[in-house]
Amino acid sequence: MQFMHDGGKPDTTRTTTAWLAAHRVQVFGPWPSKSPDMNPIENCWGELSRRVRVRMQQQGMPHNADDMFDLVQDEWVNLDQAYVRRLVLSMRRRCVALF
Repeated sequence: MQFMHDGGKPDTTRTTTAWLAAHRVQVFGPWPSKSPDMNPIENCWGELSRRVRVRMQQQGMPHNADDMFDLVQDEWVNLDQAYVRRLVLSMRRRCVALF
């Protein structure tokens, strides 16, 4: 498995690159910074972010990083698999739209 990021600042900080190296995560690339987002995971991140914000509005801010991690992980596990499948199946349409 390889990790892919768009080369933006959060992805290339010393902290991020050190963590990836320490965990022996291979990074796909080089990938141009600020390239058009064709990867369906971008939609998942947006949905996950919305869900996390809603939970924080309902339950309040997490008390620490571990609580935040648990909240994000709970929401990730609860993403609707039909939604994820539709995103994956949209790849043909996305690729055709580029040409």
